[in-house]
Amino acid sequence: MSVAEYLNIPRFDESNVQIRAIRDLSLEITARLSGALESELLALDEHVKKLLNF
Repeated sequence: MSVAEYLNIPRFDESNVQIRAIRDLSLEITARLSGALESELLALDEHVKKLLNF
């Protein structure tokens, strides 16, 4: 069993609010090239927790 299967990570779904938020934040951070702000890391963490029902 892979980590993705164990954590039950869902496939990308454009209609999923959490997945879209994770994608959008990740794209912004990557485009900036200077790294993530603490607030962005916290926001990503919250979206992932909601996505995985933690």
